[in-house]
Amino acid sequence: MLEQAIDQAEYHRLHLPLGEVHDRLHRRPRGRLLRSVIAEHVAGSTITESEAEELFLALVRRAGLPKPEPQVQLWGRRRDFLFREQRVVVEIDGRQAHDRDGAFERDALRDVEVVIGGHRPLRFTRRAVKFDPTYVELALRAVLTSAY
Repeated sequence: MLEQAIDQAEYHRLHLPLGEVHDRLHRRPRGRLLRSVIAEHVAGSTITESEAEELFLALVRRAGLPKPEPQVQLWGRRRDFLFREQRVVVEIDGRQAHDRDGAFERDALRDVEVVIGGHRPLRFTRRAVKFDPTYVELALRAVLTSAY
């Protein structure tokens, strides 16, 4: 969540003096975790649109899977994640965007576009990413390592 906030601030060109933040945290005994996040942070590495997408990136990192490209434009639409070498597009579906009329139909069309473009679509719900990360990791690993 902190990485996402840092990236969003950088993306919107808000002044965020990371050096000053790091110095202040260094003086606080409980700032160790935040210091480590800031120290390891790569600018622009977590431009995501939701907590679920951020959790997905963390899951991929922990599992040692290839790093996907977030928020990629393919076939005129933004896709949540692209594993370019494996030709896999991952979408993370949360209630906020998918509780509206037509979302189911739009998602089906988006998946067809991905297939026509020579990629494999893979969808995970926010709930699965947050509450069943082992399932998400195993399914993702199976798709990324399978010869298609």
